[in-house]
Amino acid sequence: MKKISLYNNAYSKFGQTVLLDEVLFGDKYKKQVEAIRREKNSKKNQAAKLQMPMYTVSGVFSHRSKNGLLEHSGMICLDIDGKDNTGIDLSLFIASMKHVDQVYYAGRSISGNGAFIIVSISNPEQHEQHFDALVVDFERMGIKVDKSCRDVSRARFVSRDPHPYHNPKAKAYDKILVPEFKNRVYHTDTNNNIDKLVKKAIDTGTNITQSYSDWFALACSLRNVPGGRDIYHKLSAMDSRYNEARTEYQFDAVSGGSGYDERKFFEICKRHGITLK
Repeated sequence: MKKISLYNNAYSKFGQTVLLDEVLFGDKYKKQVEAIRREKNSKKNQAAKLQMPMYTVSGVFSHRSKNGLLEHSGMICLDIDGKDNTGIDLSLFIASMKHVDQVYYAGRSISGNGAFIIVSISNPEQHEQHFDALVVDFERMGIKVDKSCRDVSRARFVSRDPHPYHNPKAKAYDKILVPEFKNRVYHTDTNNNIDKLVKKAIDTGTNITQSYSDWFALACSLRNVPGGRDIYHKLSAMDSRYNEARTEYQFDAVSGGSGYDERKFFEICKRHGITLK
């Protein structure tokens, strides 16, 4: 019985505990999903998606954050974006997952233009190392995986596929990829300094999220910082375009790090005149 958290929509921070199979195989949201797939206006499509329920494949959470994990489901979800994998027939790709013993489920995403794969893993404590190994294995098959799913708290919109692949007896994937640690320069008392800079930006009314590139980089750099989600919302709210749901979605969409660490946060602050001096 694989338990997960289900959220009312992208605005929700707290969810209810349900069974994964109820979400994967239920028809409760069939009409809404089909309506989204028919909607060609990108803005209307995105607005409709943000109102749809979301669920955390990898477990039950007290709140939607890596630090909020209460119980791991023993599953990892991989997103296969159609834009990143042009030329792939999604129906054939989903059917081909029968050749991968560790795949529990494969089906179409809410847009219908991509797929998602749910894989059983042997050691939930090594969630990220399992994910990294899976990325390499799928790349060898010529498939590019969305690396934002590395985050255990990654939530996805409910979807529906009338012809998914399902293997209730999927074997546990036991491969891991241990990262090579490189020398990094850390700021002394990093978390305390981040809090000080955030307070200074707010007190001075300085908007450091004006450009999308900085907004994106801030999400990446704060992804693994304690309280990073709340900090990201506070900084984003300094901009007149602030939208709580879009900010929540952006924070969940980025891969923790994505080439950035806390140093990127300090660099953006310094460029806007926000320093510890």
